[in-house]
Amino acid sequence: MNMLNIRIVFVFVLSYFAYSKAACSNGWINFQEKCYFFGKTKETWYGASALCQSFGSKLAEPTTQEEVTFLGRETMQIGNNGDYYLGIHDIFVEGEWVYAFSRKNVTITIPWAPGGPDNYHEEDCALIGSAPVWHGLWGDAPCSSLQYYICEYDLDFDPPMVIG
Repeated sequence: MNMLNIRIVFVFVLSYFAYSKAACSNGWINFQEKCYFFGKTKETWYGASALCQSFGSKLAEPTTQEEVTFLGRETMQIGNNGDYYLGIHDIFVEGEWVYAFSRKNVTITIPWAPGGPDNYHEEDCALIGSAPVWHGLWGDAPCSSLQYYICEYDLDFDPPMVIG
């Protein structure tokens, strides 16, 4: 093999690995360095968390304001008037919102809907509303209520299986 052929093969292999790292699994949406799946079925918060984990992901844990904006915009574009669970809760200490997976305190500015969070009827799980009245704002709901959900995984990890 001559030097030109070796360079061509090297560039091909390098571009393949660069592409494979940058692509989300089928049905997932890429934003920055993460892939997101917007569930089409309703689950409890615990069920949604388990479902995401079974596919190698977790409930979405936005850590930047850009992610907050992206998730709000995407839920509104789906437009099914549903609410979407996130991997954020205040189950252990009321009013202390933490990420479920990392257990770290939430440091982003949460765009709560007017009056939220209010812990009405033990509302400990955060969600994003897609109804026009919500405009992608957040609320809190009982973790046992049935809602849609958003899963995420980092592109640095192997992609999860495709969710039907």
